[in-house]
Amino acid sequence: MNNKRSTRRFAPLLATVALMTLGACKTDQKATDAGAKPSANIQVRFGTGGEAVDYGAFYVAKAKRVFDEALSPLNATMTSVEFPSPPVINEALASNKIDVMFVAEIPVTVGKAAGVDVKIVAISCSLTQEILVHKGAMTSISGLRGKKIAVLAGSSSHFGVVEILKTAHLTTNDVLIVNMLPPDAKNAFETGQVDAWAVWPPFVEQEELASRGVALGGGTAQINSIVAMRGRISERSPGHRSGDCQRGDED
Repeated sequence: MNNKRSTRRFAPLLATVALMTLGACKTDQKATDAGAKPSANIQVRFGTGGEAVDYGAFYVAKAKRVFDEALSPLNATMTSVEFPSPPVINEALASNKIDVMFVAEIPVTVGKAAGVDVKIVAISCSLTQEILVHKGAMTSISGLRGKKIAVLAGSSSHFGVVEILKTAHLTTNDVLIVNMLPPDAKNAFETGQVDAWAVWPPFVEQEELASRGVALGGGTAQINSIVAMRGRISERSPGHRSGDCQRGDED
């Protein structure tokens, strides 16, 4: 299998995230050092953009309790949740329901353009966007003309499709984009309801290993997986409020 993924070392990234989340909660530490009663358990809320190999380092760190150990001295813990689609991610960031996101860059960029207080603080890895097609169906990007392509709208894969089509002088008007979550797109692709599926690992590799599809060559669109934080947390300024981290006893 041709793995086009290019990864960086994850240890410095995870250390940076831990330090930044600690900095966001430092006012509570000052109160404790001064002899005040320790605050209620503080929750630093992590999120990921659904299932993806890109977030592997986060899941390993979570399993090994890297973040819990870093946050423990501040009477803080982590919670985590997976988000199925870009609009839900931006809604969570905008409404102060999440503090740190491991996600692709396009949803966060869209959210930032819409006024969401969020900042990209690190790049975890980069990859080349691929489009799955049925074996023997086509051999070039131009063969996508008039075909149905399943992709999650607003995702980096959606952006990747647009960029890939350009290489064959095609636009989204030359194909039919079908907005689907990965589980639904997987079923649609395997049952022949769509002609192609633009998605991220591990879905591409799973379909290839099962001989249900092949990656269409010719695509050069690069997408990045990033770590994003709410603006107040990423600043790490002396003026942080204790409210920048979620109290365990609040809704």
